[in-house]
Amino acid sequence: MFTKRTTRVPCLGPAVFLFMLASLAPAFGLAAVNPAGMALQDTVTAPPPAFSTALLDTTSQPLTITAETPRGGIASNFSEWTAQGGWVMYPIYGILILGLGVIIYQFVRIFFDNHYAKPISAIIEKKLGLKGAYDESEIEEIWELVREHPKSKIAQLLDRLCDLWQRDSTAEALQVEINSFVKSIKERYEVGRSFAVLLSDTAGALGLLGTVLGMYQTFMPGQLESSQIISGMGVALVTTIGGLIVSIILNFGISWAHSTFHRHMELVAERADLFRNRFGRGQSALAAKDAGLHPSVSSLPNNNLAVKSSPPPSRIPSRLKILSGNHQVADAGTALPKALEVAVEDQHGKPMKNVTVTFEANGSMVSFDNGESVRQIDTDIIGRAKVQARLGKLLGKQKIVAQVNGEASLSEEFEVESRVGPADKMYVLAGHLQTGRPGSHLPEPLRLKLEDACGNPVPDQAVHFEVTYNTGRLDRDKTRLEVKTNDEGVAAVGFRLGETSGVNIVKATVKPKGGRKLETSFESMGRE
Repeated sequence: MFTKRTTRVPCLGPAVFLFMLASLAPAFGLAAVNPAGMALQDTVTAPPPAFSTALLDTTSQPLTITAETPRGGIASNFSEWTAQGGWVMYPIYGILILGLGVIIYQFVRIFFDNHYAKPISAIIEKKLGLKGAYDESEIEEIWELVREHPKSKIAQLLDRLCDLWQRDSTAEALQVEINSFVKSIKERYEVGRSFAVLLSDTAGALGLLGTVLGMYQTFMPGQLESSQIISGMGVALVTTIGGLIVSIILNFGISWAHSTFHRHMELVAERADLFRNRFGRGQSALAAKDAGLHPSVSSLPNNNLAVKSSPPPSRIPSRLKILSGNHQVADAGTALPKALEVAVEDQHGKPMKNVTVTFEANGSMVSFDNGESVRQIDTDIIGRAKVQARLGKLLGKQKIVAQVNGEASLSEEFEVESRVGPADKMYVLAGHLQTGRPGSHLPEPLRLKLEDACGNPVPDQAVHFEVTYNTGRLDRDKTRLEVKTNDEGVAAVGFRLGETSGVNIVKATVKPKGGRKLETSFESMGRE
């Protein structure tokens, strides 16, 4: 469960600013006692020493004080506001954009999850809210319904509960599954929320940084001038205000998203609890355990007299249909991205459970999740069986057969295709350690071969040849040349030795998409 986290709005910036302002009180006191009401930026031109007696004469001209016109003022637009705050404002704006992006992303996830759950929410609530004895067909209907909406969190959780119910129908096991699912979602959400909280705290810290920089700009030069004071105080005030505003906005958004997410998760947990209350065996015993009471004998897990008996055994498998996994394409030696799934129905079109379906590689090099070429799977309560398959080294289209033996022999074929994987191995075929006169063409081209992880040649793969030592030239008088492999995975390029005697080195590099980088070198010697 989530622990409520209270984020602290950074307030050190204004505090430091007020402390620094208080420390300047003696300096500002001089302006306060000035009968003419002069501000600190007013400058007084001191009389030269030679004329001091004349200036003290009452008949002399009065003392002239020239006030410097202050610069700055309240910003009238966003550009001026940013300019007053300086470079610190740009990371504050960046944090605002990034933080709002994280918060909006959380809201979008919740919105779409509600959207995906909307078509089934009312139907599920109605089915799970029934009282009295239940039939296994109800679980089949619910499972069939939720599998049609795999993007909904409610549907995902109910799908897992239906699958678990086949193996362990106790209410306690269902409750553990509910708690595990909800916890995993909350943990993923908490990652984004923690990042948004970090951004909020960082915005306040940047405001404090701007305050300190403004004070530094004001006092470190050693003398106080009006432009210097206005500039430094502007940076301190604007960055502090900007940092606090961004922090407040992000904190508000985080709290709103947190509240919305928790309400959404409570809704998901409520639907799952309805499933547990209706189909969980020993539900009253679990309730008594939660309340600290001793369950009665009638509520023990083994007491399930209210459940109706299963359908009679006279049903016969009459249809086997492919649901998913057909016509897949994958690299040789890798697992197919989707499981092979079939459904078994009786003569009335109803799904049949506990029917053995045999998946067989049919002579191809495909293997299943048990490591063998044959796999038997029993259908679940909604009549479905699925298996994971891995392709072998063989390239091209391959067949996988799913069949049901018995009174009615049923069979369906999956067609999958194995393609060449990314280049995994590089072999030098020819062109290495050749000799010749400087400036002459080597008798053999530089040839190499590429293979995937299963040993299949990799065609149409770009190979980058580059002269890395001496002044030799590749085909078309190039020092760098890209050559693609042919159908046999071979790439070749001609080479002319450099004009200088000695070693010539050409490096070949391959950067396959989805594979690791491969490199090799060709060395040759130029001799007079």
